[in-house]
Amino acid sequence: MLIAGITAEYDPFHNGHAFHISETKKAGADAVVSVMSSYFTQRGEPSLLTKEARARAALRGGADLVLELPAVWACGKAQSFARGAAAILNGLGNIDMISFGSECGDEKLIRSAVDALKTPEVDSLIREKLSGGVTYAVAREKAVKEIAGKNVAGVLKNPNDTLAAEYM
Repeated sequence: MLIAGITAEYDPFHNGHAFHISETKKAGADAVVSVMSSYFTQRGEPSLLTKEARARAALRGGADLVLELPAVWACGKAQSFARGAAAILNGLGNIDMISFGSECGDEKLIRSAVDALKTPEVDSLIREKLSGGVTYAVAREKAVKEIAGKNVAGVLKNPNDTLAAEYM
């Protein structure tokens, strides 16, 4: 049995979420486990709907199990959000793949951003950019631009592409 993990907020659950679950199953997953933020979203804002209502919608939309991503991870930056969700999925011991959405839809481009983020000089470049007073997200994007170019860095402007890079 192939089990896929999906991380989402489902605030609110919509047709795009149902499509994502359906496509994940069409790609071979026999079951989908969704890790969903609770009462607060990644931006630290209260969710529009209760976690119970969103979990019920996800189950009606094709998810087979919905687990809660604790607020400490759900409200964090993309790295924390992805790391917390991946830890929960890995902790289950039976997740075969993680399925995620992306604005650009270009796995190779996202992988290039991941590779740039793994280079030895990226941390010092990010610190240098932060000292200029920009946000962490902007500093990170600028560092990747220096390492891999504008096209690759552009991936980190999009929230789902950024999360995709973190999942990878």
